[in-house]
Amino acid sequence: MKRLAWKIIACSVLGLSRLVAGGAGLETDVLVVGGSEAACAAAVQAARLGIARVTLVSDIDMLGGQFSAEGVGPVDERIKLNGHSVNFPRSGLALEMLEAIARRNLERYGQARPGNCWSATDTIEPKAAAELFERLLAPEMASGRLRVLRGFVPISVSKAGDCVRGVTFRGRDGQSLDVSATVTIDASDWGDVIRLSGAGWFAGVDPEGRFGEAGEAKSLGVVERQEMNPITWTITLRAVDRDCPIPRPAGYDRRNYAGGVFADFGVLPETYPPGIPATAYSQRRLVDARNLPLANGARDVIQLNTTEMD
Repeated sequence: MKRLAWKIIACSVLGLSRLVAGGAGLETDVLVVGGSEAACAAAVQAARLGIARVTLVSDIDMLGGQFSAEGVGPVDERIKLNGHSVNFPRSGLALEMLEAIARRNLERYGQARPGNCWSATDTIEPKAAAELFERLLAPEMASGRLRVLRGFVPISVSKAGDCVRGVTFRGRDGQSLDVSATVTIDASDWGDVIRLSGAGWFAGVDPEGRFGEAGEAKSLGVVERQEMNPITWTITLRAVDRDCPIPRPAGYDRRNYAGGVFADFGVLPETYPPGIPATAYSQRRLVDARNLPLANGARDVIQLNTTEMD
């Protein structure tokens, strides 16, 4: 199935090259713009509903958004309810992906949830997550209902009145691609289609008064307006047998990091008892080989990604 899916990708790309070279466009029933987890979910669900022509156009090759390309391997879905930390309710394609992550971890580590971290119950490394998203899309691509095009950035939007009728993209080699669609779904990190269409938009978190949601911010300050996770750069570290120091970076000044969680690691705690704040080691740990009996010679893997980075 996977080989067949890749053959279909190749045929789609070759056909696309001919279309672009000839100056023609591409027609589809549903156009999904972006490569995020939301984009993959929208494209797969549309194809599963029987829509004959679904096209997903992504600016980058790696699909899966925060799970993969953005490197947020601890699936950040915890929330406090009645004083306890719980996961958001799970259903649909989100549940399907989390179950796929659990199966992959069970096969690799002997445990479905090897992270044992403060921010999430389910963790996955970016490359493995990308493979799972490819597997999610593969059956719909093999059926011919879903076409995936990569390396194209939206540059303009065509409209009929207030309705979006298509999007023009620019490829890596400068070629132009026009896609007309009955329905266009903007699942990009930056809201490209919405922005280019001239529609009204806002960024950041919602204030409580906008939709009447209890617990949201009372007003929007600088922090609330800037809290947009897709632009956080994360670092994944894997434990090794020896010290591997890097040369001192040019312009490095220790004072720039004073007071932050990255200032001094020191001896990192191995566990996080209830009530103890998360540390750089425990907050977004992907693999906890210190405290869990894991298989296949697993090593600790942690992700440096905290509120300061957001």
